[in-house]
Amino acid sequence: MKLSSMWGVGLVCMLLASACGGEGGKQESTGGTGGTGAAGGMGGAGGEGGMGGAGGEGGMGGAGGEGGMGGAGGEGGMGGAGGEGGMGGAGGEGGMGGAGGEGGMGGAGGEGGMGGAGGMAGPTCGDDLREADEDCDGEDFGGMDCTDYGFDTGTLACGEGCAIDTSGCSSYRCGNGILEPGESCDDGNEVLGDGCTDQCVIEGDSCDAPVDIGNRFDAAAGQWSWTFSTDGLGNDFENSCTGTLAQQGDAVAQFTAPAAGRYFVDVVHLQAPSFDAILDITDGACGSAAPNLVCSDDPDHAYVHLAANQTIFMVVDGWGTGVGYNEGDFELTVAEVRCGDGRLKGDEACDDGDLDDGDGCSSVCTIESGFVCPTAGAACRPIQCGDGFVDGDEACDDSNTTAGDGCSSTCAVETGHACPPTGGACHPIVCGDNIVDAGEGCDDGNRVSGDGCSADCASETVIVEVEPNDLTTNATPIAIGGVGTGSFNGVNDWFDYWEVNLTAGTTYVFRTATDANGACGTAGSENSYITLVNPSGTPVAMNFDISPTNVCAEVVWTAAVTGPHYVEVGPEWFDAIPVYYLFVGVQ
Repeated sequence: MKLSSMWGVGLVCMLLASACGGEGGKQESTGGTGGTGAAGGMGGAGGEGGMGGAGGEGGMGGAGGEGGMGGAGGEGGMGGAGGEGGMGGAGGEGGMGGAGGEGGMGGAGGEGGMGGAGGMAGPTCGDDLREADEDCDGEDFGGMDCTDYGFDTGTLACGEGCAIDTSGCSSYRCGNGILEPGESCDDGNEVLGDGCTDQCVIEGDSCDAPVDIGNRFDAAAGQWSWTFSTDGLGNDFENSCTGTLAQQGDAVAQFTAPAAGRYFVDVVHLQAPSFDAILDITDGACGSAAPNLVCSDDPDHAYVHLAANQTIFMVVDGWGTGVGYNEGDFELTVAEVRCGDGRLKGDEACDDGDLDDGDGCSSVCTIESGFVCPTAGAACRPIQCGDGFVDGDEACDDSNTTAGDGCSSTCAVETGHACPPTGGACHPIVCGDNIVDAGEGCDDGNRVSGDGCSADCASETVIVEVEPNDLTTNATPIAIGGVGTGSFNGVNDWFDYWEVNLTAGTTYVFRTATDANGACGTAGSENSYITLVNPSGTPVAMNFDISPTNVCAEVVWTAAVTGPHYVEVGPEWFDAIPVYYLFVGVQ
């Protein structure tokens, strides 16, 4: 406020009352009329209002995290009050000038400035929102999975600090015992020669992974062997046998000859004849385009002359289109055929361990006239009636040459007798002795009719097969002493199974015939075979022909275990058989 100006004006007016007096009241004087009083002085100008106070500074922004609130602006200072006008001076002598009015109120101070904006908040791990430098948050991986981190499978996890955790990821690995994409097997190791390669490919399934049969030598048998199955294998190889059809899986093996020689390659059907195989042998390479040495369908074996270190590839393939004939179990063997080594191999008729002639087995391993050579590596023996062995054209041999005991002096079976096919005492054929002999349809140990087996040992009940019966699981039941009958159409009905309960230690006879009385014809349409299968499903005996002139089959077997056994009957050459009969009895 400018107070010095106000008080200066007042002092002048006091000294010069006539000049500065207001219209103040008149003062009487003794004597003439008093002069007109001087006009009162004007009131001093009001003082200027004080300046408003400066606005307070805005508060500092809050620290990181949530933004701090801006500081409130300071209030402006109040302006000074304006002064009132002074009163007019008294008439007469100049009155004293009125006191200057107080200055007016100062103007309101300006508003304080707004506080600054708070700082931005940082990302928060765990809010399921992948932000800024977070690799992940909750289930949000930014579209990435285990394969983006070099793995084959698995699940990502979001770990501490929102960093990727790959502990749940894994890569496919051969040998971990888990069958994974791209593997055809995984046996828990990376060892070759155990059926699954170190690349987890089934050994023997293709030319890419053939089984090396050269590593499977059986010293006792003197041969290399491989037992396998074509079930479920790929159909990768088209064999070169004319007129054959490769329909299903095939198995591949390789063999390198350790020495130059003649080798015998054979396929043994472990499910014969339900699996009919083809053997195809190529030289030096595997595949349909490789040089072919031999392709054999029937018989399923071949002879090859090999040089030392020469490698061949052998493919076992299925034949035909019939169900069950294209795939199955087999044993593939390779053996060197060398006469005089004491091992009966290939087309050798005998091998007595030497190359001498005149001892029953010749220098080229053929049986010399008048001899039999039953055991490879052992000496042959001359055929002699009465020695207890049924050899050559002998029908029986009861260890003597006495006639009238069932086996004549020339080793022929005498009328009304039956003799063991391997030698031994004969017995009279008697109905009711519980032995099913030739000409008897049954023998239940009595001569009573009406019990299924008549008084003259003819079957009174013939059990008709119930189709389908092409598996052990749907076999037609038949009892000891019973007779079954069936047929084969030669198109899609290749074998029948019959179920019979056997007792361990008992010897049984199973025989096929072409009529209900046990007779057997000679035509191809009557040619049958028998395979006996034990309770575990393993074939234990087989026969195709009773004799060169008898096309029916007979199996004599002493049961090793008690329980259900299965008799497989089928046409030997896959021909149609209009009717056959199966006789089951005790020897």
